[in-house]
Amino acid sequence: MPPTPTSSVLPALVVLLLVLTGLSGAALSPSAAQSAAAADTSRARAAEAGLFPRGIPERAVKDRSRRPVEVGLQFASTVAGSVTGVQVYKIARAKGATPRRASLWNDQGKRLAKVRVAPRAGAGWVTVRFAEPVAIAANRTYTVSAFAPKGRHAVTERGLRRARTKGALSTGATRVGVHHYGSTSAFPTRTRLRSNYWVDVVFRAAATPETPVTPTEVKGAFPTQATTGVPAGWTPKQVVNGTYRVTTPGAVVEDIQVNGSIEVAAANVTIRRVEVVGGGIDNFAGPTCQSGLVVEDTTLRRSPTSGTTDTDPPALGAGSYTARRVEIDGHSEGFRVGGVSAGCGPVVIESSWAKVVRPDECGEWHGDGIQGYSGPALTVRQSTLILEENGCGGTAPFFYPHSQGNTSVDIDGLLVDGGGYAFRLGMPGTVKNLAVVQNSWYYGPINVKCSALSAWQANIVTVAANGVATPVRSLACTMEEGN
Repeated sequence: MPPTPTSSVLPALVVLLLVLTGLSGAALSPSAAQSAAAADTSRARAAEAGLFPRGIPERAVKDRSRRPVEVGLQFASTVAGSVTGVQVYKIARAKGATPRRASLWNDQGKRLAKVRVAPRAGAGWVTVRFAEPVAIAANRTYTVSAFAPKGRHAVTERGLRRARTKGALSTGATRVGVHHYGSTSAFPTRTRLRSNYWVDVVFRAAATPETPVTPTEVKGAFPTQATTGVPAGWTPKQVVNGTYRVTTPGAVVEDIQVNGSIEVAAANVTIRRVEVVGGGIDNFAGPTCQSGLVVEDTTLRRSPTSGTTDTDPPALGAGSYTARRVEIDGHSEGFRVGGVSAGCGPVVIESSWAKVVRPDECGEWHGDGIQGYSGPALTVRQSTLILEENGCGGTAPFFYPHSQGNTSVDIDGLLVDGGGYAFRLGMPGTVKNLAVVQNSWYYGPINVKCSALSAWQANIVTVAANGVATPVRSLACTMEEGN
């Protein structure tokens, strides 16, 4: 790597050393000045941080493609500071595959800095530094990237399934590992299989850092995986393997882990601080839809050992429930709103986060973050829905269509990311503060029966790692709006 320039700091160091040693009338030797400058540089670099350890990356393989590609990582910091450079892992047995250039970008795709990467043999982390540190703001999304003109970069598929945090730095919960194919270096925005391309930031916090701001304290922030589900540091008091059935009316189920599913066969049940692994929560498992179900601070995630299929049931359903700070991670179906013909009552989803992904067996999958089918009245407040199709053909993060027995919606605060259309609605109601992540859709951002709505307000947005959405442009209500 190129040496850090020291000419600008030498005069100050000379004076400082003369004063400290009482040699104001004597000359300082060049070797002493150089040693002091080296020590200063060493201390500064010791304060630098990244998100990944410097060992051999976990499950990293060589991408087979030889197409030119820009690969990168989105990140944010809870404190202001500066980006001094980029680190990228060069995988073994990839002759000529050292990236040519590393870059830093803001969330609007503006290149803030770039630096050439010198060729190197063998595997290992390559660190390059910009000519000058680049100041970055707290709680904003940035991207570091590397341009590989011959492809064959390191990759770990699904390596960024969960948000990663280290000190003040964190990855986002949506579009994290990014890439862009093209003959020249360009801003990467596309994702595939939540892949980690092993590009990392070199970050130095400001000398007087700002007070860290958590996502829930940021005005207008949408929920993230870090702010939903069971609390940080939570441990269960009981572990249940198999189906857990609740039959006592008014029961409160707290602080358990269920490796299976929960069947609610009684009214007015509360499920709080519960982790469900490999299954879902169903209050319509029998002939009667149970009323009054409340699910709070609960995580529903796929099993790390069992596969998923296109026929898996939803993570939470069917009706007569309130979901508050619920996290759904890795299921092929999210929230179900249904059962109105069988007596299911209204559904309320608030301050919740769901990421629905393609099943291991694609089949005839039509996954959704929220799906209405014979759906009762639905209320959504400040929630996040992500759909990762990855070539399998899921439907939409939000899908509440006409001609399927649905009733009405009341939406105020919803972030949607992904899908053929990110937001599909065919029933009456009101939609306010809808945020559609820019370029996350395949066909268009919305498909809506606008004449049925009494209110509409929406924006195309970019979203930071802490859930703050920044409007790019307003989104009018049309049947279909393209890119």
